[in-house]
Amino acid sequence: MNKIKEVLNKYVKPITGLPNKLIIILLLVIVIIFSLKSCQSDTDIRQLKELIIKQDSLRKVEDGHYQKIVNDLNNSKELFKQLKENNKELAETIKEQKKNPIVVTNTVIKIQPAPLPEPVPIKPDNTFELNYPNKDNKFISFLGIIENDSINGVWDFDEFKLDLVISEKQKGVFEIDAFTNDFIEIKSLTVNSLPLKGIKPDNFDFKVGLGLYTDINTGLGVDIYGGIRIKKFDVVGRIQPNGKNTQLGGGLMFNF
Repeated sequence: MNKIKEVLNKYVKPITGLPNKLIIILLLVIVIIFSLKSCQSDTDIRQLKELIIKQDSLRKVEDGHYQKIVNDLNNSKELFKQLKENNKELAETIKEQKKNPIVVTNTVIKIQPAPLPEPVPIKPDNTFELNYPNKDNKFISFLGIIENDSINGVWDFDEFKLDLVISEKQKGVFEIDAFTNDFIEIKSLTVNSLPLKGIKPDNFDFKVGLGLYTDINTGLGVDIYGGIRIKKFDVVGRIQPNGKNTQLGGGLMFNF
């Protein structure tokens, strides 16, 4: 406390001419105002995100590519409740293993219907083959044989892909891109998660530099610059060494 009084008496009071107690009260008021503004800003951001999430729906970009905004406004309790509603058995397994869900997704897919691209020939041994969606890109195959006016055969299923990517669409708003085969239709996609954090911007660094100037009396001289950048603001100081006539200066700049 004594150190604070010393600083106030030495630097602040000579400039303002105000008593120390009044200066402290003013500083506290400023801090409270900025804190309230910060809280209000956080509330506004959350309300905006809630509106964006509510108004968003699954979007088909093209065959096999879908997009949806991620709801990252959940806490752990809400996530587990959603998991239990969607898949009770999985929720019990997660609970038994004492795991904490971070992201919960619910996806409903449908295999799109497709006609036979061409008539299916029956071989001499009464066998035939069906392929979906086509022979060159088959996901389902049926190897059949006609025996005694009936059909027997074996189904064979190939793999299909489902790639999911979550990225920051804009500051604080995250979006999932789902990529799958063209013959797969995603009917619904829901992604709920704990609050996500995007790539933290570089909001702080130091600046140093030198400058040259000419003076009628002293000739060529050197300026020394130094400062810091805080987000879009530059706080810069300047020293112009010149013996007893050394000059100090400073400035504030805004980056567009």
